[in-house]
Amino acid sequence: MRATQESDLLHDICRIIVEIGGYRLAWVGFAEQDEAKTVRPVAQAGYEEGYLEKARVTWSDTERGQCPVGTAIRTGSPDIARDVRTDPRLKPWRDEALKRGYHSVAGLPLFIDKKNIGALAIYAAEPDVFNTDEMELLMELTNDLAYGIKSLRISAERKRAEEVIERLHRQNEMVLNSAGEGILGLDIQGKHTFVNPSAANMLGYVVEELIGQPGHAIWHHSKTDESPYPEEECPIYEACKDGVAHHVTDEVFWRKDGTSLSVEYTSTPILEDGRLIGAVVTFKDITERKKVEEALHKSEEELRKRVKELEEFYDMAVGRELKMKEIKEEIESLKEELEKYKKS
Repeated sequence: MRATQESDLLHDICRIIVEIGGYRLAWVGFAEQDEAKTVRPVAQAGYEEGYLEKARVTWSDTERGQCPVGTAIRTGSPDIARDVRTDPRLKPWRDEALKRGYHSVAGLPLFIDKKNIGALAIYAAEPDVFNTDEMELLMELTNDLAYGIKSLRISAERKRAEEVIERLHRQNEMVLNSAGEGILGLDIQGKHTFVNPSAANMLGYVVEELIGQPGHAIWHHSKTDESPYPEEECPIYEACKDGVAHHVTDEVFWRKDGTSLSVEYTSTPILEDGRLIGAVVTFKDITERKKVEEALHKSEEELRKRVKELEEFYDMAVGRELKMKEIKEEIESLKEELEKYKKS
């Protein structure tokens, strides 16, 4: 038997117990953590005829929790009602059980990682059926069932995790592919682990040309003045070594055709379980911004020059006005002297 889903496994076990073991009914119930401590039937096989709906079994220490199923869950040990007709604990279920031909009952706890999750219930058509050897075999079967449930749950959890990872991977690819900024992933040796299309396009490469290649040697080997850029001085290299983010506002990366690209970039370290494994570099082309800044700088210089010329002209004009005033005053003084001379 190879079940791929938990529900299939539970139903198959119940069916095998009834068909091969010759029992009247087998069912599996999970222990709910609600206020009533309900036992929820999840699988069954055999002659049931609506019994489980009417049974309303719990695992609480109350009247409806005293049957072998509730007791097995509550105590964590197998429990047997050897004769339904005479066992006082089965009073709440006796009439319905006898009506369906149930004369003895066994409850076997289901443990997963030492946690009791429920029980396997088995009903026989005769009283006093469950002897020691039979209970050992049934408990072994129950343990196998618990192991199967655990394995399927682990498998289902792994599948869900893989689906989540795959979905996140697709989402990350969409983000990387649609981002306007260049995004580069580097390992601890500075080699490309991922490159988004924007980064490849800005650098003049196709993505496949860069994967596995050293970033510094390809696009960060020289400074703005074309002098060599030692790797140990590179902020991107430092992020891969010191685990500190670095932001640079004015450097150049080098394209495949040998031309430079003015960039602003941030290099952020990547940590995995506290261990430095590389860095992510995000950058943007600031060529147009540089052109605007240069144009503004040129305009500012021209304005400064014009202001200086105006200041010099003003000083000259003011100086000329003062000179004319002095000449006028001198003429007036000479006129006064001339008048005095005439009178004398």
